[in-house]
Amino acid sequence: MNRHVTLILAACVAISLATGCGKSKSPSEQQVDKDAPRQETVTRGPVTVTLTVTPGSVYLNRDVLLTIRATSPDNITVDIPAVHDRLAGFLDAGQFDREPIRDASTITIERVIRLTPLIADEYRIAPMAITYAPNTAADNEQPEWFATSPIVLPMRAVTDRAVGDDIKAGLDPVWVRPSMRTTAGYLALLMLLTALGFIVWKLIRRAHRRIRLMRMSPRERALEELKELLEKKLVEKNRVKDFYVELTMVVRRYIERQHHIRAPEQTTEEFLAAVSSDARFDATVVKRLRTFLEAADLVKFAAYHPDGANIDGAIGTAKTYITTDADRAEAAEGITTVTEHKEKLL
Repeated sequence: MNRHVTLILAACVAISLATGCGKSKSPSEQQVDKDAPRQETVTRGPVTVTLTVTPGSVYLNRDVLLTIRATSPDNITVDIPAVHDRLAGFLDAGQFDREPIRDASTITIERVIRLTPLIADEYRIAPMAITYAPNTAADNEQPEWFATSPIVLPMRAVTDRAVGDDIKAGLDPVWVRPSMRTTAGYLALLMLLTALGFIVWKLIRRAHRRIRLMRMSPRERALEELKELLEKKLVEKNRVKDFYVELTMVVRRYIERQHHIRAPEQTTEEFLAAVSSDARFDATVVKRLRTFLEAADLVKFAAYHPDGANIDGAIGTAKTYITTDADRAEAAEGITTVTEHKEKLL
């Protein structure tokens, strides 16, 4: 008994293996099932209409062929309507009619329509009205009609691969080199911003320097201007005349700030006449200023070329005068302040 059972089970296993019982379909076979043509057939009276859609699924990278075949007796005229207003998700890309196939008592007409899929939520072929009438029908006799079944097609991906890291990596942003026109525009904008930044920096620096100079005493400001003049190295650049012009202006501006005499606008003679009658300038100081200014006038107006010793002497004279006069003025101001204080106490 056990032997017979074993033989029966072995026979079943052999039959299952031979017929492929329980065998799953391969991916290629599943793809064939997806792409198998979709058919819908409707028969009304003597007329049979079959709609065939190839492939049976929608791929955005390929068109779909819609074939409408109508078979009827040869004494019946069948009219296939236009489909452009019956489409959802498709674009009518053109159509053609095949030659009718005639049999002993039937005739088959066929129309092939190319449909281009669009990006849509649904891909649908709505019902169409198929009209038919006998060839011998009277003019006032209305033809009969019937509707085809709607067809909704599934949307398939172009590839069967799962969206993994390799595909996601392909969706990362890709840097595209800008055009020459765009690059030139960016460069021009950068140059403009740089120039504006430089101008703002210069204005801020100038305003800061002006504020700093205004807070200085006449002596500090004159010595600062003298330092900046020497840093220009006008003598080394063979601009001795310009050097003497600026050197005398340093002294004149100091006198204007310290003693309120409009020295920068006056000529040498006018200035010397003004300080000679001023009690704050003794004869020794006036003599020294006369020598200094007249020597500078020789360079400025008589094309005199002083040597290095004379230039150094002029610089020393200007610096010594500023320092000595400022000390004298500060001492006098201190005495005046003490005297005023005593007078207030009395």
